[in-house]
Order: sequence, then structure tokens, then C-alpha cells
Amino acid sequence: MRTNAQLSVAYGWFQHRCLIARHNLTIRRAVRRELTVLPTWRHKMRQYLIAALLALSGTLSYGDDSSRSREQVEHRVLKVFDSQGKTVGPLVSYSGQDGVNLTVNGATIFVTIGRVTINNGRQYSASQFEWGSVGFVTYPTPDCSGNPVIVYYTTPVRPAMAVRQGVDVTVYIASDSFSGPVAVASARQNPNLSQCQAFSYPQVGWTPEATYDLTGHYPEPLRLGY
Repeated sequence: MRTNAQLSVAYGWFQHRCLIARHNLTIRRAVRRELTVLPTWRHKMRQYLIAALLALSGTLSYGDDSSRSREQVEHRVLKVFDSQGKTVGPLVSYSGQDGVNLTVNGATIFVTIGRVTINNGRQYSASQFEWGSVGFVTYPTPDCSGNPVIVYYTTPVRPAMAVRQGVDVTVYIASDSFSGPVAVASARQNPNLSQCQAFSYPQVGWTPEATYDLTGHYPEPLRLGY
């Protein structure tokens, strides 16, 4: 027979083992619970990552679409074409006048266009255009010879003046300098630019630095398109 002291020691040892067993069971349950939750957490993280990638892909796709839309809008700029289908340049406007910018010998100039007319300007073409020209041209010489005086400068680019002689249009381009007083001795004016007349009036303008055969480079009639 065991004594009470031995029974007490045995009971204490039994309680200690029970506590250890209960503690181990608690740990195993906690580990099992963590192992159960971990895949769910990973699954949720995977869902979050997929959603983020889809959102980013949509943003990039929208950006690409926007870029393509901008390119299409920029591509759909109204342009001027000559009679041979060659592109002259984008249609621009200055001071209410339509035309096109050209670069000649490093200088940017503006040349106007207008609708082709018949019957002394009473009827207009729906689709054909021609180069615009000035209706009053002055010269420093008494017989309208040589280069005219450039007095038209309402655009922000290099001053230039287009003069028509029949079907030929020549552009006179101002020198890169300040305008100054010019002694004028003769002039041509509409409706008959081929006729020279005496004209004496002080003018401020430029002497041409260069000329440009406009209809030789871009023959008429002109048209607008994309």
C-alpha cells in the first residue's frame, strides 16, 4: 500500500502531465487553425493581386486608346493639296484669311488661298481653290520692272507678297531686316495687273530677298482634304 505522501506525489505528477497534454493540444489546435487560415489568406492576396493587375492593365489600355485617339485627331488635320495630289501643308488662318505656311530658304511665309471663281468673280467653285494674290503692286522703277515693294505684313511670319501674272503666281519674300521708306514710281492694280501706270507715293516696306515660283512648285487648282 502506498502512503498518503506517495499518493500525493503521484497525483501531483498526474496533474502536471495533464497540464502538459492540455498545453500540447492547445498548441496543435492553434497550428492547425493557422494552417487552415493560411491558404485562405494566400487566396485573398492572390485575388487582390489579380484585381490590381487587371486595374493596371485597364489603365494602360485606356492610355493606349487615348494616345491612338490623339494620333487620329492629329492625323485628321485639314490640308492643302495641289492639282497633282502633292501635299502643300496644313490649312491655317491669319487675320481671317485661309492659307498655308511654306518654308523657303529657311524663312517661313504665309500664302493665302481662295475659291476658284468664274464670271468675273460672281460664281464660286465648291471644291477647287487657287493661290491668293495682291491686287495692288508698287515698284521703285517707273515702268514696273524689277522686284515690287513688299508692304503686306499682317501675319506673324516673314512678310511675303504673292503676285499673279495670268496663271503664274510668284511670291516675293522680304529680307530679314527692318522695313523702311521706299520711293515708289509705278504700280499695277486690279482688274488689269498687266497694265503699268505711273504712281508716286512714299511707302514703308521691304525689298525682296528672294522669289518663289509658287505655281511652279504647287500647280493649281488646289483642293482641301485629309
